[in-house]
Amino acid sequence: MLPPEIRADVRKWDAACGAPIAAAQRFALYLTVPGAQFLALHFDDFRCRNRTAYCGSAGCLHEVYVSTSGRYRRVLSVHASDVRLSSSHDRAVLEVVDGRGTSRTLWWNGSRFVGR
Repeated sequence: MLPPEIRADVRKWDAACGAPIAAAQRFALYLTVPGAQFLALHFDDFRCRNRTAYCGSAGCLHEVYVSTSGRYRRVLSVHASDVRLSSSHDRAVLEVVDGRGTSRTLWWNGSRFVGR
């Protein structure tokens, strides 16, 4: 159910996994704010024979994409324990949680996520 351009990015993992890939229900989570739709991929909910290809001591890969004109583009790629998309005052907010449980908050500025 992923948009075609993101599905193509995810399919690239077939070779690194060494077997067919699969995704759990919470692999792809969406957030819509005025003027943009975000999609966060949580590779900790990704099924692959070679988990070390995308998970390590810093956590698993998380990617965030944005669509502002009908096509998605990747705006963040990070290894972390978790990323949480939410909105505040009609702006996207991204909380990145590292392996120690420490979090940092990033705000969408219209073109990328930035700290305050």
